[in-house]
Amino acid sequence: MPTVDFFKEKAKMPQFLLVVFILEFFLVLILGNLDKYEMIYLTLFNVFFCGIIFFSSFSLQLNKFGVSYSFLFIKNKIPWHDIKYIELKNTLMGDFPLGYGVRYSRKLGWAYVFGSDTALYIELKNQKRYVLNVKNKEHLICFIKENGLTEFFINI
Repeated sequence: MPTVDFFKEKAKMPQFLLVVFILEFFLVLILGNLDKYEMIYLTLFNVFFCGIIFFSSFSLQLNKFGVSYSFLFIKNKIPWHDIKYIELKNTLMGDFPLGYGVRYSRKLGWAYVFGSDTALYIELKNQKRYVLNVKNKEHLICFIKENGLTEFFINI
């Protein structure tokens, strides 16, 4: 059985957030006492934010070179030799309960949360930390084992 050379997945922001922001926008327009310019600024901000929610996606890839991810204008590649350890955990929403998107924690570092409770908790040799959302845990574990990358992982 041939090994898989890479693991790649994409996650989008939940579309219900788009509905929530549109409803909020109309409620503010109806109930708010806004002048003409405030309405224009609010409309432009809402269109911009809804566009980000609708068109943005988080991309995660693991290959023989390392871990790479991207979200909007953020792109990062982490080579395997810079990684101290990686832990695959099912407690993402417990650690970041406030929802979706890019989050920061002093304890866990930068986190990219997109609806799944599973995540890679990465610590680099320079003490930086990242938390990257994973939707398909089974395929990731299969990729790790087939490519002999278990040395970097805790609890695999």
